[in-house]
Amino acid sequence: MGCGHRCGGIDGETNHLGCLVCSKEAKEFCTICGSDQLGSAPTLRLGCQHLFHLHCVLKHIGGRWHSAAISFGFMHCVICKTLMSHPRLTSTLQPYIAMHEDVRKKALQRFESMKLGDAPELKEKGGFYYNNPEKYAMARFCYYECAQCKKPYFGGLKECNAEQRIAEFDPKELLCGGCSSNGNDT
Repeated sequence: MGCGHRCGGIDGETNHLGCLVCSKEAKEFCTICGSDQLGSAPTLRLGCQHLFHLHCVLKHIGGRWHSAAISFGFMHCVICKTLMSHPRLTSTLQPYIAMHEDVRKKALQRFESMKLGDAPELKEKGGFYYNNPEKYAMARFCYYECAQCKKPYFGGLKECNAEQRIAEFDPKELLCGGCSSNGNDT
């Protein structure tokens, strides 16, 4: 770096991180780990401009969801909740982006088949789901990842599965209809 400080970015960056010391950002702590200053390990700036250690972001994404039901919060910046974006994360996030799209389509199909278009939550002006059937469907339905084929499948209404989402579960027991009807007991 022209300023003489050690680079805090990651190898192969096309958009250089910039000097964390000169910008005073090196004194800030990574919000994910909360224990080490930025620049103490390779650091990246997400598309939303928030900074995190690369290994912390990868660990955060690798943790995926923490219950039986699939959720996608792990793909979002822990500060501003926008979808994480950085060239280094593209291949890591791509399978989850594809899964999100699959779940989104399935949730909207179920929404349509259950004829939920007149739900009061969608009609309440200023409400959380006002005129947003996708958000409503994604919040209302549980989808699980099949232990065998790894595809998401419908698992019921969230309000009916509260105990299952919280209680300990064996991921090997989560099987979609196709895999469970194949006579597999794994």
